[in-house]
Amino acid sequence: IGILLARGAAYGKVAVYLDGTRVAILNLHASRTSVFVAWSRTFAASGAHTVLLVNLTGGAYGHLGFDGTVALS
Repeated sequence: IGILLARGAAYGKVAVYLDGTRVAILNLHASRTSVFVAWSRTFAASGAHTVLLVNLTGGAYGHLGFDGTVALS
């Protein structure tokens, strides 16, 4: 699975949790705005999983630009 997020001047940090465990902290602050696969994970077998994004930044850089998910093969 891949998570599509925006990065740019209005964005800050986001924590990624997989099945209740924090697996990454992403810094989405950048001088130019773009959408990209910010995080991805492959699994050995199919099954249900939960991905949670938690916005860690408030104020002027507190935006979280979630654009969707993609299936990676």
